[in-house]
Amino acid sequence: MKRWMCCAALTIAFGAFAGGCMDEPTKPCTGANCVSDAEITANIKAEISQHPDLTDWTIDVQTINGVVYLHGTVDTDPQRDLVENIAHEVRGVKGVENAITLRNFR
Repeated sequence: MKRWMCCAALTIAFGAFAGGCMDEPTKPCTGANCVSDAEITANIKAEISQHPDLTDWTIDVQTINGVVYLHGTVDTDPQRDLVENIAHEVRGVKGVENAITLRNFR
């Protein structure tokens, strides 16, 4: 019985400790290192538009909390990878979700 009580007490104590850590809100971005989602999106679109291999394509770029979502269609895997690499290199990007598809030639 004592062992069960001890395990129950430890479980409750650990749960209270872990739960308290999870309640801490994330701190807002401040200072010169802060880049807004709109800035990230604009910077990626500018880089894509300047690249000669990507001028014939419309790539949709959306940024939510630093994560970039890419949509559109290109001809080749290297073009798809290029867009993703451009996005990764932009300041403030925390991650990239690449949903760009390849055009089907028939």
